[in-house]
Amino acid sequence: GLVGVVLVEDNSHPTSMRPLSPTEIAAMLSQVVFNKYDTDKSGSVSLEELKAMCYDMGHPMSDLQLQNAMRMLDNSGNGSLSLSEFQQWWKQQNRFDTLKEPNPEWLNGVIQHFSYFDSDKSGFITADEAKALHANLVSYGHALPSVDEWLHKLDLSQDGQISLREYVDWMAQHSPPSS
Repeated sequence: GLVGVVLVEDNSHPTSMRPLSPTEIAAMLSQVVFNKYDTDKSGSVSLEELKAMCYDMGHPMSDLQLQNAMRMLDNSGNGSLSLSEFQQWWKQQNRFDTLKEPNPEWLNGVIQHFSYFDSDKSGFITADEAKALHANLVSYGHALPSVDEWLHKLDLSQDGQISLREYVDWMAQHSPPSS
């Protein structure tokens, strides 16, 4: 692991320094990587910038994999990654594995399905939108509990809505890609 050798001023004791925590080191590192690949200095990482980063770090991806990755990471739906969206992804140990679905066509279909029911294009399935999605899945033979129970199972972050990542993870368990 990375050892916190960088020292920061400790404001509670103006003359003392303390080592950085692993969380602080990870945040700083993600900021450095983000800034390096935000080549146009727009304050966000575009699809092309994400492609360059993945390639440079030894994880080249097909165009479909990149498009799917951007759709998975871009919670705001604006087509690029903000620093907070980037940091959310970067802090994962298996960050590149989460982007490289071995069956990008399956993932693309799941994303399109999610997008169809995300009627307000918020990047989340709200409780109201979940009713239509639930009914659709049941009509295709998924044995599901009530809408409220199903929403509770999918909503791992417990924020009252389903993120694309939560939906993809659920679909991978309940309707996995065929090999």
